[in-house]
Amino acid sequence: MGLGGFYFEHSPADLVPVGTGGADESRQPDSARRPLGEAHILHILFKNEARGIFGTVALVTALLLIFASIAILNVETVPEANIKTASDALWWAMATITTGGNGDKFPVTTGGRIIGVVLMTTGVGFFGTLTAYIASVFLSPGKTRNVSETELAKELKLLRERMEGVETKLHKIHAELPAPFGKPPEPQ
Repeated sequence: MGLGGFYFEHSPADLVPVGTGGADESRQPDSARRPLGEAHILHILFKNEARGIFGTVALVTALLLIFASIAILNVETVPEANIKTASDALWWAMATITTGGNGDKFPVTTGGRIIGVVLMTTGVGFFGTLTAYIASVFLSPGKTRNVSETELAKELKLLRERMEGVETKLHKIHAELPAPFGKPPEPQ
């Protein structure tokens, strides 16, 4: 799928630039397609679906904490407000998003309460996603490393060759030893 001077190889995460060769742009070899910086990061982030979702949720949660803290400071300006400093606002936002607020800091204005409702509602979803991610890590330990059988066979062959080399050297060393150290074992 093409888009201006860019080409989607499989998905928007694979966004790569293409030349200005007109109609032949989509026929460039794969080696000519190189990921852009941000698109490459997206590709890495979303290569593993669970890790991509977790990363997105973590980023959105951090942004939501920051913006809710700023918003509550701007809304809670009445004299009876008990959220007066940035640290109060961040403490309130963290306690609210985790739905574990202990009541020491709370909004007194309608705008502040609306911000609190949004923060509590999204907090339940975000921490539910965090719990699901942690569960997926424990339930699928075999999927953490995708190694093909061909790669394993190559590695096994390499290890066998190295072991044979070590055995050959060991046999030569035993052959050079004086008689009191015993007869060297026969090679297999």
